[in-house]
Amino acid sequence: MQLEDGLSGGERQQHIDELIGLLGADSVARVTQAGGDRVVKHIEFFESVGELPDSPGTLLLYGVRAEDHMGEAREVLSAASRFGYSGVAIKGEPRGIEYWKGIAEEFGLVLMKVNITLSWRTFEAMLAYAAGEQVGDIDYLAGSPLDLLSGIVNELAGYLGGSVVIEDLGRRPVVHSTVPGQLIDALRTQTILSRSTPPSPQDSEQYQAVLQSPVPILQPKLPREALRTAVAVRAGTRPLGSMWAILPADPGAQWPDIADRMSASASRAAGVMLDLLRSSEMGVKDRAQRLRRILRANTVSDSDLTELGLSATQGLAFIAFDAGSQPQPGELDACRAMVQQQLRLLHAEALTAIEGTKVIALVESGSADMVAANASKVQLLLERSLGLHTTVAASNIVREAAELIAQRRLVERLLRAASQRPLPVKRQVLTIDSMRTQLFLSSVAELVAADSDLTLPGIAGMVSTDPDTADSLLAWIASGQNVTYAAEELGVHKNTVRYRLRKAQEHFGFNLKDPDEVLAIWLQLTLNLK
Repeated sequence: MQLEDGLSGGERQQHIDELIGLLGADSVARVTQAGGDRVVKHIEFFESVGELPDSPGTLLLYGVRAEDHMGEAREVLSAASRFGYSGVAIKGEPRGIEYWKGIAEEFGLVLMKVNITLSWRTFEAMLAYAAGEQVGDIDYLAGSPLDLLSGIVNELAGYLGGSVVIEDLGRRPVVHSTVPGQLIDALRTQTILSRSTPPSPQDSEQYQAVLQSPVPILQPKLPREALRTAVAVRAGTRPLGSMWAILPADPGAQWPDIADRMSASASRAAGVMLDLLRSSEMGVKDRAQRLRRILRANTVSDSDLTELGLSATQGLAFIAFDAGSQPQPGELDACRAMVQQQLRLLHAEALTAIEGTKVIALVESGSADMVAANASKVQLLLERSLGLHTTVAASNIVREAAELIAQRRLVERLLRAASQRPLPVKRQVLTIDSMRTQLFLSSVAELVAADSDLTLPGIAGMVSTDPDTADSLLAWIASGQNVTYAAEELGVHKNTVRYRLRKAQEHFGFNLKDPDEVLAIWLQLTLNLK
């Protein structure tokens, strides 16, 4: 992310210590001694040393746990030093941070420690805001966040003459102006009283246009509504909500000044809403509810992801942690809390929700291998810390919102296939690559179960009345139709196998000379006997 021109070599340059001071010691701290006066020109988030850009002045947000990646510390910090980076920010436990610190000091590089409770996406948004146009006006960030937001909307309402409201991503009013004499219509009054925006045919389209626009939008005047303007409240590229203002009259030539005032107010509001987000005073339950709606939906759009603060272009994947058929009371809540906490340390963004006996996570990542590796770490931690044994499935990476539904169904199919057949590796994270054969057999089993006409005559009777013949037939097919190998596998004489094969043909009516029928027999016996 390229910072504003004024911050990358202009009059107002931001130094690392200035950014740390603006964000607060509870969010980030410098752990090396020197280098706090280095200028930050770019902010980049990376998870792989092989992708580091040659870009002097970069503050690198390295999205890994320090203690889990000590082996690559020297490579990362050496490259950062060689490229002239301003510093590297990382998360982790004290022992890992201390190891990275020693190498950072060796290379004369600034190392910053980010609070592990902050998601990388939120921290990146906080940096973008702190390094933006309103940095010089940061003094207003003192006092109750809601009082500060009220002050912002009242100030704007006094300037415009109409009611102003800030809404969260759930389209609920966070604060509204209370200036005497301000213009207000019935729709705004209803919004304030009901604590939600009344639905309308134009509502979703307008809302998405506002969130996606970099500048304020003058809304078309609708019947029984006053004229409105709106602007997104965002930090960096992350939307936090929106600000809507009623205008007493067509702004005409005053529109540029009104738009500037709206933008400035939205920028100030972003800092306060980030503070609310950081302290978990808003948005957590709403985002979980929105994720649950996505999990149950038949379609997912870019606007759905926008309201969650996600972007499919960054790469998204589902991870499902299945606690089994009868989890104990409180187990799923504890599981969700730990999954949320740990995945936020490992990914730029991670959202979680409970669905049935599962905790489903939606994470940002560009690497399926990294998703599976991180899921495995969390699975092991759940076992060691909570004594909770989970079956875990991870989807492919998608970069289109519409593809999420197929991946949501994939993790369910993987879990279902694992429940029907033994896992090849204990504590394995199920993926399409590791479970392709099991998934194929599971799909065939479901197909046969749904249509009894597909079952070969004689299969069910042989399995129930003559399991020895069924076992011998399956062993013979699995051994490449070799009687000797089948007998060794079963621990019986070769003539016994021959006798049972004749019985399969003569008594149960199978044609063992037809390769297609032999394949069908093998599939159905495999699905019935294993």
